[in-house]
Amino acid sequence: MTAPTSADVLLWVLCAAIVVMAARRAWPFIRQLVHVVDLLTELPNRLEEIEGRFDDQDEKLDQIGERLDGQDDKLDEIQHEVTNNDGSSLKDSVDRTEAALAEHLEWAKTDTDAVAGRLARIEAQLLNGDIDQN
Repeated sequence: MTAPTSADVLLWVLCAAIVVMAARRAWPFIRQLVHVVDLLTELPNRLEEIEGRFDDQDEKLDQIGERLDGQDDKLDEIQHEVTNNDGSSLKDSVDRTEAALAEHLEWAKTDTDAVAGRLARIEAQLLNGDIDQN
């Protein structure tokens, strides 16, 4: 082998400088590429974690659905009781009670008017002396 000449050394230094400059310019890209590769290797684990979260959410949604079904049943019962139907609801019972009360009040008013009229006649007879006060 022959000893390198100064042109050879200069050529080697120039090539090394070009490689260093190219590596320096490419370094951000290389760093980003390594980051992307790291993310891609973590992706299966992340997907399993996310699927586990969705499984938990599915269970919670099922529980909420069951609670809503129970509440719908209760609301149906309440609606049945507060609307007129075949006579068995609370609303029907209130209507019957109000009608009976109105009938009794009318009877009491009529009876009170009759008693007041009789009392007025008795007072008039007492004042006229038609009735013995003893």
